[in-house]
Amino acid sequence: NIKYDGREYPDAMIYSGAAEDFSGTNYPQWGVFPVDSNKIVMDSESGAITALAISGDMILQFRQNTMYLIDASDIVSASLENKYLGLGVHGSWAVAETPYGIAWVNDVGVYSYDKDGGGVKSLTIGRLDSGDMQAASPHANTKIGYDDRAKMLIITNNTKKAVDGYHYAYSYITDSWCTWDTNKGYAPKSNLLMNHNGYLTGATRSSTNLIVSQWSTAAQAAAAVT
Repeated sequence: NIKYDGREYPDAMIYSGAAEDFSGTNYPQWGVFPVDSNKIVMDSESGAITALAISGDMILQFRQNTMYLIDASDIVSASLENKYLGLGVHGSWAVAETPYGIAWVNDVGVYSYDKDGGGVKSLTIGRLDSGDMQAASPHANTKIGYDDRAKMLIITNNTKKAVDGYHYAYSYITDSWCTWDTNKGYAPKSNLLMNHNGYLTGATRSSTNLIVSQWSTAAQAAAAVT
């Protein structure tokens, strides 16, 4: 979100370049400070922007309840490609970049944007009920990450690490879901990010210590599978 000159713009994006000079043309003289010429605003009926993601020339602009797919191939005249009601997120921790596109989790499920095909689809409809995907408010810090070694999406919630039903894994290899409730005590407190080795990484807290760990596909305990 943007605030300058004493005014807040919760539904605006700004862009900047590398000091290109297009004076005398329709293109703005890009800079690091926001002005009307380098501000992109879609309609604000869906509230404030909660997260942004980019895939090729497309910007996925998330509000709490809506996702705007914006074509930014011509940044001066960025246009709304599509608007997806019900596909918003609570914050950037609920969005993950993968080699296949963008994935995100919200109150009722997990979704993906295919960077090659350009389509948006649900990864949970017909597989997990919205009640099973217990990411709803007030548990708005349910987070998602991508592990490249295992080719998996990991969904978890640290504030609910003692409760079953908040810890899921999706495999791009088998196109299937499982839970990891047995190991839920390891749910990271931090956001989830992929490190330089391709491992999904998060931090748990022990007393005053922050312990950074990598996601592992090795089973830690035997568990019944549903």
